[in-house]
Amino acid sequence: MPYTLGVAEKQLEKWNEQQRLKYVARGPAGSPLPSLTATQGLGKTGPLLLQDLNYINHMGHFVRSRIPDRVVHAKGAGAFGYFITTSPLVTKYTKAKIFGRVRKKTALVARFSTTNLESGSADTVIESRGIGVKFYTEDGNWDLTLVSVPAFDVRDPILFPAMKKVSQRNPQTHLKYSGADLDLLLLEPSKMLNKLLGVSDLGRVKNYRVMSGFSVNTFKFTGGTSSETYFVRFHMVPKSPFKWLSASRYKELAGIDPDYMTRDLYNAIARKKFPKWTLSVQLFTEAEAKKLKFNPFDSTKYLPVNDFPLFPLGVIVLNQNPKDYFNDVEQVAFNPGNLVPGIEIGPDRNLQGRMFAYAEAARYRLGTNFEQLPVNKARIKTKTYERDGLMNIFGNGDGGPNYFPNSYNGPYIDNKYEETEMDIGPSVIGRWSTSDDDNYFQIGKYWREEMDAGNRNRTVQHLANLVSGSPMDLQQKFISAWAKGDPEIGIRIQAALKANGKRKYLKRKTGHNTKK
Repeated sequence: MPYTLGVAEKQLEKWNEQQRLKYVARGPAGSPLPSLTATQGLGKTGPLLLQDLNYINHMGHFVRSRIPDRVVHAKGAGAFGYFITTSPLVTKYTKAKIFGRVRKKTALVARFSTTNLESGSADTVIESRGIGVKFYTEDGNWDLTLVSVPAFDVRDPILFPAMKKVSQRNPQTHLKYSGADLDLLLLEPSKMLNKLLGVSDLGRVKNYRVMSGFSVNTFKFTGGTSSETYFVRFHMVPKSPFKWLSASRYKELAGIDPDYMTRDLYNAIARKKFPKWTLSVQLFTEAEAKKLKFNPFDSTKYLPVNDFPLFPLGVIVLNQNPKDYFNDVEQVAFNPGNLVPGIEIGPDRNLQGRMFAYAEAARYRLGTNFEQLPVNKARIKTKTYERDGLMNIFGNGDGGPNYFPNSYNGPYIDNKYEETEMDIGPSVIGRWSTSDDDNYFQIGKYWREEMDAGNRNRTVQHLANLVSGSPMDLQQKFISAWAKGDPEIGIRIQAALKANGKRKYLKRKTGHNTKK
């Protein structure tokens, strides 16, 4: 047996023990089902009959029972829980009601996922991962989307499709090709810091329970008691110590238990070993932003914690497994544009692009009224002027007016909820390329200041493995690109490549595996 049987593996047995009565099988309209093992036909061997609505309904539902996968973050695991505010000082920075008082409790749902692979892939792939958290606040839903490394792989959102398509299958061969990722990495070096982090120990996290989350995008706290405006980046810091697994262990688990992290999260919650994280922010003012060497609103850059300490907001606890994976996890939809009064977007172009992309993806995957699904529905009564569309299941606005403005006492607009102004100075409309930004200095800074010796050794080996077997000119470009971050990285990648080649030569010459 590749893994120990836990609560997840015994779920059906437990469910069976809890059943007290047996029920007649009925179709979705409520009528008893005549059979689920035999169709109607003309005689025992004759053709089927169109009148067998039992079969038509059963098969018709089955062939439509899968919705499209997410284009990104297709495979994931989720759970429900709550957030408790712990700091009495948050009201200085924001009027968001979720932080209004100490011990305030807010329900939430969270989803953890791999990033670039299909829903049937293994949990243990070396890359950055995603976290989505939906807080059901008294002012509506607040969605916080995070990744497991402190820098994103896209600065300008128009590059997002390309960054993800390099991990998809070749349109002709239907095979994955690692050279595509390397090609784009060298042509668009804004991705390189994210790649360094993704192949470091952060990319081989032991399980979701010890994984950190970083918003990478910059938001704005407004309406606090301070007259100052504060920009923030959110962090989810696990209460459990960070742990990582070796690349060889990751590969082994992919073969014997591809659902390793999903299983671990479910069983931990079932055993009441509830995962916990501290939700914190890094805060800075506009004046502080202007003094920085880099643009703090660039999601491909990280904010050093030594310069911008973490300010704790409260604790996230996951204490309830989903009752139905499809309804509770597969249909949950996150959007970084789902904000509440007191939290607004910052001047972050990548964030502005993601706000459209997430909502549009949900409309395609789940339908126009995806926010009416139970897991996405706000826990407060909503009044909108949106009408009709597929699966509109909550009153459709009743008999009220469907236009605004109106003279019939329809929902009104309260101007106190208008966003705060943002002074961006005199500007000119145009397409502003950021390809000339410094994409390398933070690579060196993170390498020297944030990574210990062991992490550097493992990361270099992963980087060398990415390009091993590639043509020599590509290897040289790869080495030169990383050397721009820190010459030591380039030197060590070159040495690792040479060692890789020597091992392959010895193996080929002797016919034995030289790995010990």
